[in-house]
Amino acid sequence: MQRRPLAVVAEIASPSTSDEPRQRAAMHSLEFALSQRVQPSMQCLLHRRLNRDLMNIFDNPAPGVFVEPEASDITNVHAVIVGPDRTPYQGGFFHFVLKCLIDYPARPPLVRFMTTDAGRVRFNPNLYSSGLVSLSILGTFPGPSWTPEMTLKTVLVSIQSLLTKQSLADEPALGREVGTWLEETTGYNAKLRFQTLRVAICDVLEACLLGNSSYPPVLQQAVLKHFVDHYAKYEIVACSQLSLDPSSLTGNMKASQGYETLLQRLRDLYSRILQKSASVTLKKT
Repeated sequence: MQRRPLAVVAEIASPSTSDEPRQRAAMHSLEFALSQRVQPSMQCLLHRRLNRDLMNIFDNPAPGVFVEPEASDITNVHAVIVGPDRTPYQGGFFHFVLKCLIDYPARPPLVRFMTTDAGRVRFNPNLYSSGLVSLSILGTFPGPSWTPEMTLKTVLVSIQSLLTKQSLADEPALGREVGTWLEETTGYNAKLRFQTLRVAICDVLEACLLGNSSYPPVLQQAVLKHFVDHYAKYEIVACSQLSLDPSSLTGNMKASQGYETLLQRLRDLYSRILQKSASVTLKKT
């Protein structure tokens, strides 16, 4: 049964408790796969292909895409996609875990979206609060399917292409006319921009500083550096939204969680990151 457009919008960029059977099945498959170990006879072939995929990303990086495999298991790859400029996702750090099974690249990797505020925020029609990534090459959405010539970079660039200025209007299930109308009447993009700053920026940076981030250390350093290098853009976005009513952005969250609070968080995080960097530099000298 096709869901009504308003039902889709109600789930996106807001606290969500819905979880369709297909999402649960996909997440169960990923959780099971993450616990498995491949046979040694096939492991070398898999590792060789993954090393080639990873070197392709390292040698020819896609802008705003950072990757790092787990130190203990190269088949588990962490990726951070930075939200593109001039979109509601601008500067956000969106975390994905890719699991390559023994038959990769005959089949696509399993992918889980991690930046959901513990399952409370859905950032996109194709990025569910359950962690499901709805994409045809992953076999989770109708359309062109995976081919063995595709790589991890193909997957990440395809996911990055979902983070657009008008993600509802670009959603085929809605259509451009309906999607544009919904964006304008529901304040969808304003809510996305707020949740990006709150969850995908402030919460991510806070976790890195407190030492409880799920990112590998290399990716933690990458996002901290990116934030410092582009800090002016973050503050400009927050300052440009100060006039917005917090209650229109936060749903059932406290009104105090508005842009004034987030602006103060940004400034505090920036100061703490600089202090940490100075401390590390001092220890090395």
